[in-house]
Amino acid sequence: MIARRTHTFLLSAALACAALVAGCGSDHPSGPTPTQTSPSTPARETTLVMSGFVRNQVTGATLANARLDIIAGGNEGKTAFTDSGGLYRFEQLKSGAMRVRVTAVDFNPQDADVSIGGDLTMNFQLVPIAPYVYSGYVTNSLGRPVANATVEAGPYSGSTDASGRYEFSSSFRSAPGRVRPPDGYEPKPARSTDNGFTLNSGGQNITIRRITSVSISPPSTLKVGEHTSVNAQVSFDSGQTESPVADLFAMSSSDSTVLKVGSGNGQGAAFVEGVKAGTASVSGRYFGVSSGTFQVQVVP
Repeated sequence: MIARRTHTFLLSAALACAALVAGCGSDHPSGPTPTQTSPSTPARETTLVMSGFVRNQVTGATLANARLDIIAGGNEGKTAFTDSGGLYRFEQLKSGAMRVRVTAVDFNPQDADVSIGGDLTMNFQLVPIAPYVYSGYVTNSLGRPVANATVEAGPYSGSTDASGRYEFSSSFRSAPGRVRPPDGYEPKPARSTDNGFTLNSGGQNITIRRITSVSISPPSTLKVGEHTSVNAQVSFDSGQTESPVADLFAMSSSDSTVLKVGSGNGQGAAFVEGVKAGTASVSGRYFGVSSGTFQVQVVP
């Protein structure tokens, strides 16, 4: 019995020692268990938004279905379209420089260089393709050419050459017409606020009136404080003589401390008014043509 127990104890001790050697023995000294480190997550890149409207440069109306392409830069390849109200929107853009191309049916394309460093609002205006040609001659009442006159058809215009000929393109088949001639001619219509005449594409000659003379009839003597109207007349190469458009006729005085004059700018017809005793000269002017000069004596 004693021999069997001793054998069992020795066997158990041997097994325990073997296990200890297997678990602890090594060719290298034991040390702390190394810590595993997960790779760091890169910083999330900020993305930007660019938006705005695309409009007709002539009318100011917004353009639906216009296309915007980023054709160069870090955002190359992105595309956006305007909605029914002309609004476009690019999202998830990178900061930096880029080139944007804007196109729309019946409009000239436009390229724009853009630098974006934050959310950006940027509007574009496209010029319509102008398929209608306006042309013709501007002459005076005697049929002689008028050079350097500006002919307008709505928002489009062109100038006459030495022969009086004008030519320009428009996106409208017809439009309100106006002629802005050089000094010595009456514009057509005279006031810029008046409705223009009908000007059609395809060729139309225009006649305007040359001013041949301007006359005024101020009093020779005027009392201090006295206010009186001055008759003014304008003659044209058409043979007509008539009163000038009141708010476009200008009066001038050589000494406004003696003689006050007025016309135009809501002042009504031409007038003179004595301020203090003395003598002053007065004259009138209509689209670059002046009247003679008249002396007016102001008496107490």
